[in-house]
Amino acid sequence: SSVLDEAKALLARRGIEAQLIEAIGDPATEILAAAEKQETDTIVVGRTQRRHLAHGPLDSRLVRAARADVLIVP
Repeated sequence: SSVLDEAKALLARRGIEAQLIEAIGDPATEILAAAEKQETDTIVVGRTQRRHLAHGPLDSRLVRAARADVLIVP
């Protein structure tokens, strides 16, 4: 997506290497799996009020389950 490409370029200009990974499935599960596979230091996500029917907001789920730091931006 162009928004993600713009974000990656902005981070690169600031010396931060970002890796964008496309995945299909439950967002929290996929993000956590990708973070583990890549041995990620930090996961950055936007705050959301959307709730997964059974599990709650994505940002809260990541904070509870991630081994990496989780940065939530508004």
